[in-house]
Amino acid sequence: MKKEFYDMKVRFFGVLIVTIALFFIVAPFQKFTVSILEGYSGNPQLEKFLPGAMLSKLKEWNFYINSQWYGKNFGQMIGIIGIIMAFPLFAREFENETIVFLLVRKPRKWIYFNKVFAGAIATLIVMLVGSILPAIYSAVAGKEYNYSVIPNQLGVSIFEKNSVDFRYTLGIIVVCLVITWIGYLVFERKEV
Repeated sequence: MKKEFYDMKVRFFGVLIVTIALFFIVAPFQKFTVSILEGYSGNPQLEKFLPGAMLSKLKEWNFYINSQWYGKNFGQMIGIIGIIMAFPLFAREFENETIVFLLVRKPRKWIYFNKVFAGAIATLIVMLVGSILPAIYSAVAGKEYNYSVIPNQLGVSIFEKNSVDFRYTLGIIVVCLVITWIGYLVFERKEV
């Protein structure tokens, strides 16, 4: 597992730095963003996409950070983060033909789950950091924040019902486990 973390350290720290930098491009500029949008308030095309009620809600810190960070920036990055962290797990081994040496030393099951687990841990750490950044920033900046919405923040039900949809979350976990198992079965039968 140490080797896997060592192999992904550049990707991990690169993605983590980009995530943190993107947060600090969004969070401190609430007043600036609102003032720019208020300058365009008479524009009928903008009114179609950003009604006046939405503009006034952006002045509230909770709505601003939840919509702009979780809804737009970080929420859209999660898929990309997963691809960046997972794609090279096996690609580099097959490209450099080092998979043969690994398979001689360790069983396929150990190799597969070791690589997948390392990638999952790295992705989870980046997601946790990105998820708690608004809470940390709010506490440091003295902004009033609703900390109860931090778990499963990227779920739409948080905005609609103000609660976590546990059935949906459980369904996603089951789908992830099934896809991981299918990936293992493909890796188990793959010719080297």
